[in-house]
Amino acid sequence: MRSIILCVVTPILFAAFLSTCGTPNSPWPKFRGNKLNNGLAPYANVGSTPIARWSFPTGGEIRSSPAIGANGIIYFGSRDGNFYAVNPAGTEISRLNIGAQIDSSPALDPDGNIYIGSRGHGVFALEWKGIFNRSLQVKWNFPNNIGTVFSSPAISSSVVYVGIDDNLYAIDAANGTEQWSFHTNGRVKSSPAIGINGWLYCASDDGYLYAVDDRGQLQWKKPLADPNRVDSVPQSPAIGVTGLIYIGSGDGDILAFDGTTGEQKWDYHIKRCLFIPSAQPPRFSSAAVIFEGGEDHIFVGSDQGLVALSSKSHDRLWCQPGSYSDSSPAVMRAGTSPGVLFISSVDHLLALWSASGKPIWDPSKIHTGIVTSSPAIGTDGTVYIGANDGRLYAVGSQ
Repeated sequence: MRSIILCVVTPILFAAFLSTCGTPNSPWPKFRGNKLNNGLAPYANVGSTPIARWSFPTGGEIRSSPAIGANGIIYFGSRDGNFYAVNPAGTEISRLNIGAQIDSSPALDPDGNIYIGSRGHGVFALEWKGIFNRSLQVKWNFPNNIGTVFSSPAISSSVVYVGIDDNLYAIDAANGTEQWSFHTNGRVKSSPAIGINGWLYCASDDGYLYAVDDRGQLQWKKPLADPNRVDSVPQSPAIGVTGLIYIGSGDGDILAFDGTTGEQKWDYHIKRCLFIPSAQPPRFSSAAVIFEGGEDHIFVGSDQGLVALSSKSHDRLWCQPGSYSDSSPAVMRAGTSPGVLFISSVDHLLALWSASGKPIWDPSKIHTGIVTSSPAIGTDGTVYIGANDGRLYAVGSQ
């Protein structure tokens, strides 16, 4: 039996692991940016004035969050049934109709293959074909044009991990064959995070957070809500440098779990910093996490407000009211530079200093359609995000 100690990994060793978490030279290879789902981009390129560089139109809502390839190509799906590849100037390179709406976000592997889920037709692996007039083609489809996928794939050691209907699947990236599946009692909309131990962390609509090893064996599961009241849990867990797993609950709490044992280390109820008039608990986004001042700083949006938390004090660093639940935050920080948080509130893209929550950009400057996609960050600091008006937006700054 393997012995794994996750909680004592040093920040230096963790940083070395983090450098292997994405596709080599790809600035944003998947939903939430890397295997840890922490929404972190290791860059420091932001100015005080936002610039709307371009917007690219599609024929349907864009709920798919973009991925960015090593060559700067932006990949995303649309509810018009097409999967798109667009260059950094906003010009279409290729599109592929897969015959189903796409809400899932793409994941890229080191060989340039792309993996994307669909509503009703399962998961597709796509590859580039041709020499001069290159186009995207289907490499394989699992499980043969059935299965609804809201989850976004994660890739490790040539295995694709993704939620399809009520199951978490491990699929051979080369040929699309099933390696194993793990059944839950609810739809798996959450996108799996992969820890330094190789375990998968994923939530289900049955109200539980699961830890499953790379052989498909359950290691632990923990409730995310009152067991007598099952809640939809579409958000995805994020993993911090401390080895803790961060995720919002169905009861209004932001929870921190030990990745190895599943022990709940602490919780923070959002009502401690925000007035919530509704009797219904808030809906949470997925978390973004950076390591600063010897601790994790955790950023979580909700339909009642945005909160930044300290992993040491288990208390808020700052919070502000508003609606931030439909788009998960991304954070940009390189070395000891100040962190920058990007998040969408309804139809505005915001840039905030992560230490204080104070705005960097005038929030009235960047308007998009209503956003249910999450931002992706390029190496030059350009932020890409989809909107329900069917457009992908590219926003830079100076």
